[in-house]
Amino acid sequence: MAVTLYVNTVPHTSGDGSTNGTGDGGTNSYVSLAAAIAAVPATLTEPYTIICEGTAADTTQVIIGTVTSADNFLLIKTDPAATAGRHHGIWSETHYRLSVSDTSYGAIRINASDYVRIDGVQLETVSPTGHARHIFGLYGPFTDGVCDIRMSNCILRGHNHATWQQSAITPLQATPTLTCWNTIAYNVNTISGNQCFTTAGIAGVYKFYNCTFIGGNYGIRRDTTGTVTIINCYAGGCGTASITGTIGTLTDFAAYDAGGSEAGLDSIAVDSTTFVDHDASPPDYHLGASSPLIGVGTDNPGSGLYSDDIDGVARTSTWDIGADEYVSSGQSLAGLAALSTGTVVAQAIAAGAVALAGSAGLSTWTLLTQALVSAELLAQSAIRWRLDDEDEDTATWAAAENAGLSAVSGTKRVRVQVNHTGDPAAITPKWQYRRKPSGGAWGDWTTVGS
Repeated sequence: MAVTLYVNTVPHTSGDGSTNGTGDGGTNSYVSLAAAIAAVPATLTEPYTIICEGTAADTTQVIIGTVTSADNFLLIKTDPAATAGRHHGIWSETHYRLSVSDTSYGAIRINASDYVRIDGVQLETVSPTGHARHIFGLYGPFTDGVCDIRMSNCILRGHNHATWQQSAITPLQATPTLTCWNTIAYNVNTISGNQCFTTAGIAGVYKFYNCTFIGGNYGIRRDTTGTVTIINCYAGGCGTASITGTIGTLTDFAAYDAGGSEAGLDSIAVDSTTFVDHDASPPDYHLGASSPLIGVGTDNPGSGLYSDDIDGVARTSTWDIGADEYVSSGQSLAGLAALSTGTVVAQAIAAGAVALAGSAGLSTWTLLTQALVSAELLAQSAIRWRLDDEDEDTATWAAAENAGLSAVSGTKRVRVQVNHTGDPAAITPKWQYRRKPSGGAWGDWTTVGS
């Protein structure tokens, strides 16, 4: 039978991880992923799943050396339905993240464990004092032709140090087989020796589908050896080139330079047309409404391996390039139905999934919203601005319904109507906004009262 263990970074004394409780000891969760890994048997005789959540950073390096098999694999994941579980396609300090300081060869390092899967996890290394502070390290050695390591729906954030070299994903010993999809790697400095992914001269099989790589001296580097497949991926903002080396399969690869695999996929900049807000802190690499990455990919490159994007949105023909599948303004979120209760299913205007109609008229700042819901189908249907001159019943309307607000000085109120096809009583709204001054960067999300 399968075994499930839980990690919750809320400060407490670890229990046996059999529940997600945050009390001390007993059946309560582990306080770190490393503690949960330490409790996993040296050889698996059944599959193990470790589910992580928590608003506090998990700061202990994870080294995996468990003997695994095709049937008895190790899965490390976050729960999209958990309040502090999975991110929403943007780096989040309020969701589970493994943030490791000055540790060599990976925040997660896999040692000779052939069957490991990592899904929906945020990883970063910080405060380096030397080279090789990689984010995800395939240390090995692995069993040639048998290994099956998978990474999906993850965000990897580099330390961006101007001296110390790192790669977001790299092998250290032969011979891994890695399949990676719907994953974003960014904030890797562009100095020589840095890559979002490199084979590092290590033989192996490396497959990337629908990934977004930002930064590095090279985005993708096949260094002398390794069989590399790149489909529906984007690389940009690199120091020297988006891609280098002999790539076995290169299809629908888009680049900021001349490295694109097909006509029309070159010279696609890391800008506010391609992505929602690459200058925000953290950056938002969801696709913009006019992104040249929309509808130019290959359908189903993993032959059934996955059918949605980093947010759980169903991909539709023709698939987009990169980790995000664009959802047009006002479109219902049918693709998020499987995310169930408590999931943030909208990134509002930022993701294009829930549009505030007429908001283009906000020239100096824009109000964004997120709805925390139990979702079957969800769509924003109306917005209307008001003056802050009376109570909620008598305040003066500042614009017509679904019209933009042209006079933005002073305090304004806004009403947003959201339609939900399920049980209205199941909706627990949590409203947030953030502002962007003209010519400035996005501020932090602020939660407003219910």
